[in-house]
Amino acid sequence: MESNDLIGYVIVGAVVIVLICFQLKYFFANWKLIKEVQNLFPVSRQLFVSQTSMAMKDGNSEVESDKGAASDFMLIRDIVERNCDSKEEEINTQTPIPLYIGLMGTMTGIIIGIGRTAVLGGGFSTFINNPEQAIGELMGGVAIAMIASLVGIILTTVSSLMSKTSKSKLEAGKNEFYSWIQAQLLPVLSGN
Repeated sequence: MESNDLIGYVIVGAVVIVLICFQLKYFFANWKLIKEVQNLFPVSRQLFVSQTSMAMKDGNSEVESDKGAASDFMLIRDIVERNCDSKEEEINTQTPIPLYIGLMGTMTGIIIGIGRTAVLGGGFSTFINNPEQAIGELMGGVAIAMIASLVGIILTTVSSLMSKTSKSKLEAGKNEFYSWIQAQLLPVLSGN
């Protein structure tokens, strides 16, 4: 192996290491967000209603309590859904980033390999004059760079699976929270 080959492989290897660090950074940020969303709702047995007295300003205690309870629930549900949707969208946006970074690594390996052959190997005619050496050097650099793509595929797959599990737990927690609101909180609100 010539020193030019070694330098090219070291450059591609260094780029791949930097890209893998970025992949891991985005993966762990997404993992943290997935865990946060997964545990967004408390278990209903941890929730309680604390009653306090409240004076009505107009003194009328018969202010359509059933209609008020329904609108209160709709308001609460709307707020919960919007917040959950924004967190889920953030997860969906961040999940494929390691894959994209890995593809950038592979493209960088190809560009460095072709550029190195063109600059150090005597131009693109090297591919015609000495195809075995030129293609061998290019493929060596691309093989190293494809490590970043493989890491990206693995991290994206793991994130997708974790996200799916998290979404199931989020939906279960959300439904349990809504049930608690309807069974425990709204009767107290409609009675006041």
